[in-house]
Formats: sequence, C-alpha cells, structure tokens
Amino acid sequence: MVFPQIHPEFQERLQSAVNKMCSELDKRLHESDSHDYSVYTGTSGIALLYFLISRKLNSTSYAEVRS
Repeated sequence: MVFPQIHPEFQERLQSAVNKMCSELDKRLHESDSHDYSVYTGTSGIALLYFLISRKLNSTSYAEVRS
C-alpha cells in the first residue's frame, strides 16, 4: 500500500502535539499505580506507547528509559 506524503507543516503540527502529550504524560507518571502492569492502563501500556512512537517517528528519544 502506498501512502501519500504528509505536508511538512502538518507533520510539524503532529510532532508538536505528540511532544506536548508525551510531556504531559511524563509529568503525571508519578501519579500512576506502579503495580498496574496492564497494557491498557498501566506501566506496560505506557512503555508500549513510547516504543511505538519511537518506531513510527524513527526517533530514539521516545525509547529512552523514563523514570
């Protein structure tokens, strides 16, 4: 399947939104239940989210360990 190119301006806006949402998630990580390992609501899901973002954006910055 061939996908059309994303307009650079729209791509910038998407990247900005992803950065903003990940920043907000980082701020609230301490509020999450560290004993919840669910892919849907827990730490496993958060790790999976960062992994998938790093793969889609070809950026290792999202795959770095967060504490």
